[in-house]
Amino acid sequence: MLLHLVAVFALCGVPERAPLLPEGTIVSNAKARLIAPKAGGAMRLRLVEASALADNRIREFTVLPSRVLEQLDVFHREQPDSPVLVTGTLTLFDGRNWLLPVHVTREATAAVRDVPTEVPTLPVDPPAQGPDVPATEPDAGDDESVADIVADLEQAVGQLRKGLRDAPGASGQDQQVADDLVIVSRRGRISRTSGGTWVLLLDADNTTIDPPLVLLPSRVLGEIVDHTRTTGPGAPLLVSGTLQQYKGRRYLVPSGWRVPRERPNLRR
Repeated sequence: MLLHLVAVFALCGVPERAPLLPEGTIVSNAKARLIAPKAGGAMRLRLVEASALADNRIREFTVLPSRVLEQLDVFHREQPDSPVLVTGTLTLFDGRNWLLPVHVTREATAAVRDVPTEVPTLPVDPPAQGPDVPATEPDAGDDESVADIVADLEQAVGQLRKGLRDAPGASGQDQQVADDLVIVSRRGRISRTSGGTWVLLLDADNTTIDPPLVLLPSRVLGEIVDHTRTTGPGAPLLVSGTLQQYKGRRYLVPSGWRVPRERPNLRR
């Protein structure tokens, strides 16, 4: 059946999707185009030009929430058809590859300025006359004129790359928590919202109550989901991962988990 569908897609001219890449694969400086999210969906990046596959199979990734994604949102509104160069790490969940971007740049053409083609001739005072004035040779000047130097500089900066990670407009909320901050073996309980999102409800640490962390797609999330469906929600877990920020909300890419060993109260 699958081979039949592939054959139908080929006859209809529908590009085939490339096989999934393993979790942990690093995408380095790949050229991609932004695909606007549908209602309730997420931003996607599709590899293009030299970064795309030679056999025309489609390779695209769903972008995970982070401060870099905030800047991608802004960039897509400003220049929806311009490509970006992206570096990040892939995760694998629910039959899809997801990309956590760590650095994204875009190419922008520098403004063209009028460069004079002729150097103006400045008036020169006539040389002093008299027997006591030494003879001087006329100044031949530099090999390149000022106009030539300016033209060379304009050509050298014809293409500019503008980094997006620290661009103005990033979310100012919760700035004290940096992206990629690692938490190790935090105790909490897994729950699922009415919309189907998996979250980690952290147990109170001393007197501090942390807001829920939205769990982002990864292989480890798949393990946590399987365990929760077997044991039921509300069971305590120790979860590790890296924090991300997106539009004032906190997310966690889980990288490890285990069931805590409960110890009964000691008795004398």
